[in-house]
Amino acid sequence: MPPQLLALIRMSRAYFLPMAALPYFVGVAVAGRELDQIDSRLMLAGLGIELLVQLSVSYFNDYWDMPTDAINTRRTLLSGGSGELTTGVLPPLIAPIMGALCQGGALGLALWAGLPPVGWPLLVLAMAAAVFYTAPPLALAWRGLGEITTATVAGLMVPMWGYSLQTGHLSAEVLVLGLPLVPIIMSMFVAIATPDYEADHRVGKRTLPVLVGEGRVASVYAVLAGLGYLAAVSLWWGRVPPGVLIAAALCIPLAVWAWWGLRTPISTAPRALLFMIMRAALIPAVVLVALNIGLRTG
Repeated sequence: MPPQLLALIRMSRAYFLPMAALPYFVGVAVAGRELDQIDSRLMLAGLGIELLVQLSVSYFNDYWDMPTDAINTRRTLLSGGSGELTTGVLPPLIAPIMGALCQGGALGLALWAGLPPVGWPLLVLAMAAAVFYTAPPLALAWRGLGEITTATVAGLMVPMWGYSLQTGHLSAEVLVLGLPLVPIIMSMFVAIATPDYEADHRVGKRTLPVLVGEGRVASVYAVLAGLGYLAAVSLWWGRVPPGVLIAAALCIPLAVWAWWGLRTPISTAPRALLFMIMRAALIPAVVLVALNIGLRTG
């Protein structure tokens, strides 16, 4: 296989896609409790659209994050970008071109599927967030707004997207179910951004870890995880089967372990950093899987 094609595949970081699909199916599950039958064609089209937008994020991020990627010595499989544009194998412009192709494909699929009117504003907002997460003039991730943006999109907009395609309207129930997901998912993105602290600080990329300082990252993570658990108990009690909350509670030791890995001095070993991120990422993954199962069986 040509090295350019291999580099392009690595830059896509497609292994993030299954995690991105989980919140979508939460919205579909809520819709399934209200409808006699789910529109499978629209469900698959909506999923394809979401995953294309998610792929565009990888390409746009790699292009606009080249300054920090070029000096990052603590990159892991789950943090720091792919780094493929810093090796000289690919021309940098291939990244925004691929991002634009993904978003064009998402729009084409949306037109073919015939989205309900409510779906279009959600799609446009998601596409804008994908571009301006790192692209100027907003460059949200460079201004301390990256973690909250991604968590809000994943925890609120994506479930609402899955729901609205099936029903043609928005839902307060989806909003209530999604609110606890926002701090839980945001805590994961804080963990993901932490290995890049030194490189981001040097180039002026003001992620949340850079803004609060390396010594306070563990505390920020603990506050976000704690808020997520409190919100889940407060808002999900009586709305979801007890097994969902039990599954979330079983992840508390993982959260403590992830918090421990974020305490200063933070390891500089990529393997230790990767395992720390994996612990932090497993928590929202388990919660989302449990929520999907609970909504379908409860």
